[in-house]
Amino acid sequence: MTQPPQPPQQPPNEPPQGGFGAPQDPPPGGFGKAPEPSYGYPQAPPPAAPPAPP
Repeated sequence: MTQPPQPPQQPPNEPPQGGFGAPQDPPPGGFGKAPEPSYGYPQAPPPAAPPAPP
């Protein structure tokens, strides 16, 4: 007796767990804080590199 294929556990339309509109899984404890710039938080500009000698 062959049983019919069972539906997937998670529908493809459902976003991954912990993916609240973020491109990647948010880091643990990164709610309300200033985590990686992937959230769009204003991050400090990188230090200006010294000009290369001629």
